[in-house]
Amino acid sequence: MVQKIGILLTVTVFMVSIVVLLGRAEKRTVFYEPDATLKMFARQNQVKPGEIKRELDMPFVRGSTTLAELNIDERRARDLLAHITGGFAAEKTAIALCAVFVFTTVVMILLCRGAMSSPVKVVLLLISVSGFGFYLGKTFNPMVSLVKFMKGITGIEANGLAWFLVLLCFFLLAFIGTKLVCGWACPFGALQELIYKLPGLRNLKQRCKIPFPLSNSIRALLFLSCLAVLFLNLFGLREQGRVLYHLINPFNLFDLRFGLVSVSVYIVLSLVLSILFYRPHCYLVCPFGLFSWLFEKFSIFKIRIDREKCTDCKACLKACPGYAMEGIYADKLFGADCFSCGECLKACKFDALAYGSSPEKR
Repeated sequence: MVQKIGILLTVTVFMVSIVVLLGRAEKRTVFYEPDATLKMFARQNQVKPGEIKRELDMPFVRGSTTLAELNIDERRARDLLAHITGGFAAEKTAIALCAVFVFTTVVMILLCRGAMSSPVKVVLLLISVSGFGFYLGKTFNPMVSLVKFMKGITGIEANGLAWFLVLLCFFLLAFIGTKLVCGWACPFGALQELIYKLPGLRNLKQRCKIPFPLSNSIRALLFLSCLAVLFLNLFGLREQGRVLYHLINPFNLFDLRFGLVSVSVYIVLSLVLSILFYRPHCYLVCPFGLFSWLFEKFSIFKIRIDREKCTDCKACLKACPGYAMEGIYADKLFGADCFSCGECLKACKFDALAYGSSPEKR
């Protein structure tokens, strides 16, 4: 009963947040013509050409260059202006959040029913990469939402309240199901999972696991460093509207924007490491992953063990791509992140594991 009330309350807060987001929708007319020069585009939309060049990471591009030559379509033009002026695509974001809600609900139902087969998993991950990634672009994901909220409270990003509501929605979904957002609806996380699932090197992959205390310490230290740089305005990043995560933002991949060398290097490095290591970006870098890890114990739906049926064969520990199952098995208060991948469920031959709100099997 308590769990049902928790779910109902969480969904209610989620829907209220969506309504408030819609109330923050801005009506802005955007001038866009493919043949318009960068200078003309800036003047018509009341921004400075230099601001657009900085946003594009192209400081030396000529003002006479056309939008078509820069491969800027109307959607990207709107996103550029929104980021420069602090605009917020409330309607688009609200619809996207509802899509994530439906998507993660489907995933949760499949996990609860033990129906998450490998082909279905691959299809869902591909939908996440293509839909929440390449279709929606780099802005709509948990990590960027957290970064924009951090920028909002320091005054370098407008619509701080709106980004807080987006972040709240992501956290609410993670509260319903352990890291369902990170494990399935985050496009870069899904891409890493797909690469890791490539056949071959199975024995090597089982040995290539980064100790969780080390990976979590790196992730926490990076977040604290980001806060220090942001609030102390080190390196002048605040004037540039940037934080440390901008230098290694892998979500630029979904806009096909590789202006900063550090971003390109980080994307390639993360994807290459994903062949052997399970979700290196999630475990070592992602700030949202750090926060969602903190309250995994309080998630309503998660991996649960029926101790009466468990034979201690430890097949689930071997099947887990990280160290999450080790923590669940030992009932650690703060074990490694569990991304609700479901591999342990498939490995258990004694019906002792379940993904649900109680230890009983479905």
